Amino acid sequence: MRKTAWFVAIVFTVVCFFSNSALAYKPRVAVYGFEIKASSGFWHDAKWDVGTGMAEMLSDVLVNTGKFDVVERINLNDITTEQDLVTGGRVSRATGAKTGRMKGAEYIIRGTITEFTYKESGGDLGFTIKGFKLGGKISEAHIGGIIRIFDATTGEIYASKRFEKKVPASGLTIGYYNKGIGGSIGGFKKTPLGKATHLAIADMADYISEKIPSEPKAAKVVDQRCPKCGTEITPGMQFCPNCGLQIKDVKCQECGKALPAGTNFCPFCGAKVGL
Repeated sequence: MRKTAWFVAIVFTVVCFFSNSALAYKPRVAVYGFEIKASSGFWHDAKWDVGTGMAEMLSDVLVNTGKFDVVERINLNDITTEQDLVTGGRVSRATGAKTGRMKGAEYIIRGTITEFTYKESGGDLGFTIKGFKLGGKISEAHIGGIIRIFDATTGEIYASKRFEKKVPASGLTIGYYNKGIGGSIGGFKKTPLGKATHLAIADMADYISEKIPSEPKAAKVVDQRCPKCGTEITPGMQFCPNCGLQIKDVKCQECGKALPAGTNFCPFCGAKVGL
């Protein structure tokens, strides 16, 4: 009876371990800057770096979904600079940032902006106060482009989709006609173009959540052959199908750790073992 209780306890512990590993897994993604291919006067007038700003906005949304581990790439220099202070001897190793521990991305996300326009029709009320004009104009903001998801290991385009958003606005408008749309992200967000951008970012986040699997990539066994006869060994085999030699372990492709025969999930990184 006592042996049975111990056996049940061990099985329960193992099941909980692998269940928690699966539940704790989040795909690691990196968002790089958006490439701007749209021709618009706004790029010359605005002080806001739209390509970098959109990438930061998308990173923020993905973090707040709670579905991804988002690794920093846009401001990566800040992190490496802090680590270099340690390796350069300017900061104590006891309190400084450790090197060699940054996480790599499983998926890379890049965007291309091909359309970014803002059109107005209508007239002004005829007077200006310190650079501000009052008017009754009808406007439409339009943003379009492509969002791509790359497999960071193979370089393959995992998924790709075109996005497009239009935001109409009408009625009394108050426009500031100095330096285009202004120099701050906060100011840009309040414009029709800013609203269109936010809607596009929301669609991108939904698409990324839909396309990137919530389970670990299947871990492939690397260079696994029977040490006695050289026969190829597939994951989960406990004995060589040719000579019958017992297979002691295989290796996880994700972390390289040795796995016990018959393992379905790596106990170190949670990756699924299978071809």
